[in-house]
Amino acid sequence: MELAPEESGFDSFENLEDDSSLEELKPSEDEKIESFDTSGIENFDFDIPETDSQIKESQDFALGSSDDFALDNGDFEIPGYSDVDIVQENKNGKIKVPVKNDDSPKEKNTLSDEEYKRFLKNLSSYPLNVRIAVEELIVKDEFTDDAEFEIVQKVLKKVSARQLASELEKMLDISLPVPRDFERRSAEEYEAYKSSFQYQLKNKIIPGTFIAAVAGAFLYLITIFAIYGIYRPVKANSVYKEGYLLLQNDEFPQAEQKFNFAGKYKKIKKWYYKYSDLFRDKKQYLRAEKIYKKTLEDFNFDKKAGLNYAKMMLYEQENYEKAEEIVKRDVLEHHINDNDAYLLLGDIYLEWGTEKEPSKLEDAFAVYSDLIQRNGANDVYRGRQMKYYVRTDKLEQVLMLKPNFMAREKSLDSSGWTELSGYCLDKLYGPLPPKDEYLRSKIEDVKEMLERAVRADKKNPEALYNLSRYYIQVNSVNAAKSTLKNSIDAYKVKSVRKRKDIYNEIDAHRLLGEQYVFEKSFLDAEEIYSRGLKIFSEEHSASGLEANKNIGKLYADQGDIDYFVKGNMDFALQNYMDSIDSGNDTPHIRYKVGYIQYGKENYSEALGSFLKTGELYSEDTNLLFAMGNAFFKQGNFYAGEGYFEQLMDILEEEKSNRRLLFPQSKLSDFSFVDLYMKASNNYGVLLFNLAKRTGDSTKNGEALAQFQKSLVAWDSISRNQETMKRLEGSNLAEQNIKYISKPLSKYEPALYTEISKTLTDEKGLVK
Repeated sequence: MELAPEESGFDSFENLEDDSSLEELKPSEDEKIESFDTSGIENFDFDIPETDSQIKESQDFALGSSDDFALDNGDFEIPGYSDVDIVQENKNGKIKVPVKNDDSPKEKNTLSDEEYKRFLKNLSSYPLNVRIAVEELIVKDEFTDDAEFEIVQKVLKKVSARQLASELEKMLDISLPVPRDFERRSAEEYEAYKSSFQYQLKNKIIPGTFIAAVAGAFLYLITIFAIYGIYRPVKANSVYKEGYLLLQNDEFPQAEQKFNFAGKYKKIKKWYYKYSDLFRDKKQYLRAEKIYKKTLEDFNFDKKAGLNYAKMMLYEQENYEKAEEIVKRDVLEHHINDNDAYLLLGDIYLEWGTEKEPSKLEDAFAVYSDLIQRNGANDVYRGRQMKYYVRTDKLEQVLMLKPNFMAREKSLDSSGWTELSGYCLDKLYGPLPPKDEYLRSKIEDVKEMLERAVRADKKNPEALYNLSRYYIQVNSVNAAKSTLKNSIDAYKVKSVRKRKDIYNEIDAHRLLGEQYVFEKSFLDAEEIYSRGLKIFSEEHSASGLEANKNIGKLYADQGDIDYFVKGNMDFALQNYMDSIDSGNDTPHIRYKVGYIQYGKENYSEALGSFLKTGELYSEDTNLLFAMGNAFFKQGNFYAGEGYFEQLMDILEEEKSNRRLLFPQSKLSDFSFVDLYMKASNNYGVLLFNLAKRTGDSTKNGEALAQFQKSLVAWDSISRNQETMKRLEGSNLAEQNIKYISKPLSKYEPALYTEISKTLTDEKGLVK
């Protein structure tokens, strides 16, 4: 039996639920069941982009209406079911579906009547797009019977719509969306549910509202991000930059205002660091402190800010109590047992003990030892221990640690090498206590350590200063000059200078000036000395910097220029007195002070200076001569007699020791004979005045004897050794003898009043 196109399809399945319809569909014994195919099916459209749009209320989940498709004289077969030749229609025009008799043996991929009935019923409960897909699967006949029957079995088992759709998607390579709420209802119920307010609320209103809310929230987040993620950071950076430019130009209040204003837009940590660092460089420590406090507050006690804050108090302010408080309160309370914080705490105690309170040095050592115990003896911690031993002057311990550092140049930084090398330099060439004298020979590698300090930081002024001192010790004048100049230049640009740095800078000027003096470049020396003294004067006025012995030496060096080169005795006296007041009280300076006072006829003051000199140089012949003269000028003949008597005893002994003298060819012999001549004459004059004052005539005889000694000395100096002729002129001894022999009313025995400018072992400056 051939089916008309308008009568074919799955719409007729819905009537099969009635038993009467099933009975009508059973083939008669005489009827031949006709098979049909679906090759003539046209105008099928299975493109279902959205389930809800496809499942229209008018369709009522019905399959196979005349509007859906038509069978164009083709045979339609369902594998396992189409075992009749002719498809019959019942009286209502519905297709009579062939079924297998339950009593007959069941073949593969076939259904019983009950199964077929259940298949149709279950299929009707699935969404339209799923049913159509099942139909397409069967109609296309592109799959094996087993594959198709597997789908039929899933319908029989009434698997979930989503599961069935998933299998069909794989086989047909299509998309089959399933409504969210479908699993809970039949097709008819679902269609009715779709028209309800509940459905509209859940699937239209709420999703729409949710989408709108999400869109609104997204727009809000975009706005917030634009404000806080883009606008505010950009604006803040712009204002921070404006303020930083003002800070660079020393407009400090305006820069501070810009910083605070920028923070209202966004607090940016890197700018906090930049502002605080530059305020420190500009020596605006109060403003820098404000920034550090804000950094700690705004960034949860930032460790770096706390450490930098403490370092400023330590190195720039030398406020050791405050530095300690910051490390303990603002760092260690929030960064428990932090090694960097503990290391800085040890450094605070080290500087505190060095500059103010020696007991703090032991606290430093305790901190360093604890760090070593907890973390091991690395180079950093051993380097700190070495500094402690240097500051406490423990040479033996320093020398024990030194090999650890000498093995690797990178074991110490420039600061460490500077401290170690400078200490060893001082011990190698300076005084040592008797208990450490045996260690002097063990001080090695000084030059190498000094050079390592410079290599580690070529702009380290102290390292350069120490290296120049070494060059001076080995008499390398040119190297010393060059290194001292570099050191002075480095000190000029050093942002933070402690008192030690200032002292070293001033002393570098002194040492450089002395190198110029060695080359007899006195004008250059004077210029350098003046610069050094100016630095001291400014620092003394600004910070109360006290003079030390090296500054005293600088005053003395400047005094020597005035004394020997320029002949400005007033300036020389002032510089010498400043030298003494600075702690550089030496016999040589005292003698030169006495010389100037003697020249000014301040004999009492001169004698005070000479007596101070005599505490260490009691037998210096130049000093004895000067004191004899000063006492004579003061009218104290008895005291003068004693010094001249002591002087002549020394000279007579030396004359006997020398035996042969060549005053005209040897400068040393000339100086000796000249002093002998003057001393014996002046001694004779003093004896003559004693005789006149006391009436002791024996003194006159002693006076004549001394005049004769002076005359003999004069003869040896003035007589030409080749011609044996005396040079023209006469000496005071000759005139004095004449006065004693023939007293003249207008003539008194005369002294050689000029005294030596220096003690016998000082050469002085020679133009």
